[in-house]
Parts: sequence; C-alpha cells; structure tokens
Amino acid sequence: MTPNCPPKWQRNGSGLFRAVGAGLVVLAFAGSIEAQGDDRAALRALQGLRAVVRGGLTFREYSTRLNDARIAAEPFISSSRGSSDAKTSIAKGLMFYGAAANLWSYKIKTGQDYTNAELLKALRAIPCGHLGKLDPGIVRMDEAINAAWLCAGAEVARAETLLAK
Repeated sequence: MTPNCPPKWQRNGSGLFRAVGAGLVVLAFAGSIEAQGDDRAALRALQGLRAVVRGGLTFREYSTRLNDARIAAEPFISSSRGSSDAKTSIAKGLMFYGAAANLWSYKIKTGQDYTNAELLKALRAIPCGHLGKLDPGIVRMDEAINAAWLCAGAEVARAETLLAK
C-alpha cells in the first residue's frame, strides 16, 4: 500500500474527472457521460433487484437493495433528460418493489400470513394485471408480495425496451 496516494479516479468540482496514476493526468468533460449514465444506473439497479428477488433473500437484504435502487434511480427520474416513458416505468417499478416491501414488513410486524380487506383495497388501487388477478377474498401475503414483484419485473422489462431504443 502506498501512503498518501490519491484515488485512481476522483471527481473535482468543475464537472471534470481526473485520472491520477503513473504521473498521467487525463481530463474529460463528464456532463454528457453523466446524462447517459443516469438511465443506465437506474435500470441496472432495478435489474439487480429483479434478479435477487428471483433467487431469494431476507427482508433486511431486500430493504437494503431497494434503498440502493431508489438512490440509483433518483437522478434519472428527477432529471429533465431522458425518455419520460422510461422514467415512468422505472418509477412504477420502484413503486411495486416498495409495495412488496410494505407487505413483507406488515407480515413480519403482525405475524399475519393473509391480507386483510384494507390491504386488498390498497393493492387493487395499484394498476397492475398481476395484482388484479389476486382472489378478491383473502389472499396469502406471499402471493401478494410475489404479484407486486411480477408487476415490478414487468415495468423493468418495459424500461429495458424503452432504453434500448
């Protein structure tokens, strides 16, 4: 380890990146790189979340991943650049992943394995075909969470298509 060495890549305050290593300094304007990168970072974060829910994880891991995805997506969603349809899909994907987190948290806090009428009413207010397919009576929490994840995955797939253009 070499003491007092600056990081290989560091950002200075003027919107420029400086690569420091072997005495070489390279400057590049980062504005357009950032503009193009926000949508990709948002999409990658949601793709990662979609992948981990398929494989299984704990609520703590899920909550951490969801918060990381929100942080990664925020610059793209709030920017004036990029496709508004892609932004909508990314925001809706986050909303569905958030709904799943809320259901999971409710299940943990209450110990209930089934939704109640109030939760079902809230779920039905969210426009997604997978949530609409849930039994109008009592629904297992796991079914509702999986339906929310399917809705989120559909929005991620839509964003992939929109951003590929």
